[in-house]
Amino acid sequence: MRWETNGLVDTKGIGEEEVDSIRIDFSKPAGTKLAGILAANRRFEGAILEKLLKSSAKVRSPQNPMLSQVNAFSALENTYLNSPPKRLSGPIHSSLFTLPSLQTLNLGGNQLVGEIGEFPNASSSLLKHLYLYMNHLSGSISKSIFQLSSLQSLDIDYNNFDSLKIDMFCQLKTLRLLHLSNMSSLLIGSDNESLSSPQLEELRLMSCNLTKFPEFIKTQAKLGTLDLSFNGIDFSKEIPFGDANSSFPMLSGAIPNWVWKKSLRALNLSNNSLSSLDRFSLNDSLASSRGPLSRPVCNLSQLQWFDASYNKLSGSIPSCFGNIITLEYLNLHENNFSGSIPDFAKATQLYLLQLNNNKLEGKLPRSLANCTGFGILNLGNNTLYDSFPSWLGKLTKLIVLVLRENRFYGPIKYVKKDFLALDVLDIASNDFSG
Repeated sequence: MRWETNGLVDTKGIGEEEVDSIRIDFSKPAGTKLAGILAANRRFEGAILEKLLKSSAKVRSPQNPMLSQVNAFSALENTYLNSPPKRLSGPIHSSLFTLPSLQTLNLGGNQLVGEIGEFPNASSSLLKHLYLYMNHLSGSISKSIFQLSSLQSLDIDYNNFDSLKIDMFCQLKTLRLLHLSNMSSLLIGSDNESLSSPQLEELRLMSCNLTKFPEFIKTQAKLGTLDLSFNGIDFSKEIPFGDANSSFPMLSGAIPNWVWKKSLRALNLSNNSLSSLDRFSLNDSLASSRGPLSRPVCNLSQLQWFDASYNKLSGSIPSCFGNIITLEYLNLHENNFSGSIPDFAKATQLYLLQLNNNKLEGKLPRSLANCTGFGILNLGNNTLYDSFPSWLGKLTKLIVLVLRENRFYGPIKYVKKDFLALDVLDIASNDFSG
């Protein structure tokens, strides 16, 4: 066992067979305030966490002996016990939530089980960030959690909680981050558009058995990260007309316009049954009176990360993707996109572009050479017709280039001279010569 406590904490009562390593981190001078505990490589089992919170840990201050009987953890502000190599197990003791100065509690990635019990004085708690993801917690979520008036982040991804209604989070007015992934019994409801508070900045609903887009997203004006991946969303069964944010009638099968928020920086819609990014039905008179219509997806001027892989998306890839200067990650593979690859003249920050397993054709846009940060380019399993793109060899960070199962032709040049960082080159099933 190894303790790093600057001699301020009495560890009597915590056995060496229970703890491999703990570091208690102080942000203030000795004898004033225990600010945080961060443990790594520990082997906590059963009620060891409860032991840490009891009076066996005392502050000893040579400067002020009167502090010698103060419970060290009563002033604890930040606790990080997440994803240890040897994981925490057993239930969470409700006394952990009653620490009066606690602001951050991270117990994610452990093997904690059972229900979270109710705890007193939740409304006066200072807790701002609560992370319980990837455990085995079950039962109903404690009502006390919905009384945490200062809570800004709540991550309970990948547990086994009972059914939960999304409108319960209306009580958490200061909430900014909400992760509820793998909650298969999450109840969204059919009329939750009025859920305007809290105003979320990050929402993750991965693997929640959703069959349509939650309408409360309409009112989320500050949303920067949205993850709806691995659901069963199929908008083709939705009402074909009547998008609240558009006067244009929308064809069935399209993603609703209100999903495409200007504030979005990361959007994950992968592994659903979506058939179109956006489509409109305009008669000639309406089109002429309104003028050129910008596709809603083109509103994403701050987008950095977009994944719509493993859907049924068809039509052409929106050309405006190539104009988003912040775009770094674009994954559209395993769809039915057709036509040519758009020009990427302005999206020069791209690191990953995956367009494999579509129906794309034509030549590669030479503007891809302007994406100097390219690390991964996968264009396999299309019908692209071009010579070997030796001009990509000047991209010094390119490590993966996949061109397999297309119609590329001619000699392969300059691979040894250029492509200095390349680790993977897959050109199988083409018409190369020489």
